Amino acid sequence: MANSNVRASMKASVSDCRIRERNIRTWSDDVMSRSKFPAKDRQPGNDYAIAVLASLHTSSGIAFIRPILCSIISVLRWVLVLCFATNVSSLIAALTPLTTQDVSLMLRSGYSNEAVLRELSTRRFGDTFDSKAEQQLIKAGAGESLINALRSGVYQLSPLEIAAAAEKRSAQSTKVSEAFPKSEPDSQKENNGGISPAPNPPTDAQRGGSIYDHLKDDLVYWHEGNLMPFDDGALEKKKFYLFFFSAIWSQPGRKFTAQLIDYYNRVAPQHPEFEVVFFSADRSAFAMQNYFSQTNMPWPAIAYDKLGGKAGAIAERLTHQIPRLILADATGKVLSDSGETRPDFDKVLADLDKVLSGNR
Repeated sequence: MANSNVRASMKASVSDCRIRERNIRTWSDDVMSRSKFPAKDRQPGNDYAIAVLASLHTSSGIAFIRPILCSIISVLRWVLVLCFATNVSSLIAALTPLTTQDVSLMLRSGYSNEAVLRELSTRRFGDTFDSKAEQQLIKAGAGESLINALRSGVYQLSPLEIAAAAEKRSAQSTKVSEAFPKSEPDSQKENNGGISPAPNPPTDAQRGGSIYDHLKDDLVYWHEGNLMPFDDGALEKKKFYLFFFSAIWSQPGRKFTAQLIDYYNRVAPQHPEFEVVFFSADRSAFAMQNYFSQTNMPWPAIAYDKLGGKAGAIAERLTHQIPRLILADATGKVLSDSGETRPDFDKVLADLDKVLSGNR
């Protein structure tokens, strides 16, 4: 019974194939009869291919247009290649070159020598590599491969490029220095319970203060599984900021993230005048997104591709090691700092509680 079913199925398949073959040959004979292909070219086995060519030859002048279309496509390909190369070159040029201090910070933060070399291959080295720089990097954990690569000059910028990069960093530092004036002496803090007095409310012209100017257009937040652009309007009336510097690879940073989320969810609804802003020290945009995915941080963050800009310059000025928590007012005045070597996060949160209670 089973064999008869198989034979019947095979017979039906063969019959179907023969019907299709007859249809194809009927179509090819019809096309070739209207074409200019001579009979001598109609060899057994190539009728179908000749029919296709004949149809192209006789269909609305396609044979005439085809060379023109091919030329246009070729030109478009080169245009796309040139545009892509230009965009890549512009992107690479926009990246800030690494300095000795940057490389040292990366090594101390946990970057491997191989990861630093990969970063150097993209951003290049915009500093003078001398014996002093070499000793600094060795103390930070630089291996022989990294030292030899920097010594060879393969990643070195030209003197003109180094000068231009230094000028750009200086300009950014000046802007951030204006936004972050020096905090008052510790003696004055001691007379005020260990923290600076709450600043006067900003005027309409100053609403959002210098911090707002540095953060606007550079923030994202976690929404439905993706990092989305943050509404800058929500920052305009903020008076206090908690700057949180961390990364997914930082164990103490991840541990404190859970504590800070609990604090934020408890305090923020009652005090809309403050906001937490996250500064990522992750090694890629994917790692930063993964950090948000694992923790569901409810506050905004500096977009990963904006960390080298005006907002990222805040991190460059304020911190050299993570994790770290800094409390600042809307004008950029630092009110409390967890420190770097042994960060005291509870102290900063307690200081924020005092500031918020005095701001009612």
